[in-house]
Amino acid sequence: MIQNVSSALRFSPSNQSNSLFSLISLWKSRRALTKMDEYMLRDIGLTPEKASVESKRGFWDVPCNWRG
Repeated sequence: MIQNVSSALRFSPSNQSNSLFSLISLWKSRRALTKMDEYMLRDIGLTPEKASVESKRGFWDVPCNWRG
């Protein structure tokens, strides 16, 4: 598990303070998905099922385009 977190911290942006900020922002965004109703989710192009899956991902599970 620690190996996954440390590898997530190596993604772009280059310095670690930006990386940590990005991970925290990602975690908050995923948490916010759990508070949205079906209409709000559809407005951003997500089904409730997809939002549920996304909200359960760990903060270290960053999008592919973030990895260096």
